[in-house]
Amino acid sequence: MFYETGSGQCLVRDFLDTLNDKQGAKVLRGMQLVREFGPELGMPYVETIQHGLQCLRIKHGSDIFRVLFCWTRSYHRFLARVPQEDPEDATA
Repeated sequence: MFYETGSGQCLVRDFLDTLNDKQGAKVLRGMQLVREFGPELGMPYVETIQHGLQCLRIKHGSDIFRVLFCWTRSYHRFLARVPQEDPEDATA
């Protein structure tokens, strides 16, 4: 499940649309791993930002794609992509 803004914009879906087929498949597979194994998946795939907020990290060639997600009990929601150049400037 992806977060949508109040205006209905889905930032993760927009991000996925910018990827080529191989990149998109790799990021979607990473999201599937989060669904299967939960927040305990750990590095190199999942990095904890703070309690309940985590970052999915997908390496594809020399690129690393990052997608923020939150997790509460068994529920997760992918929030936004994290720009490669400045992780502090995530869009949400």
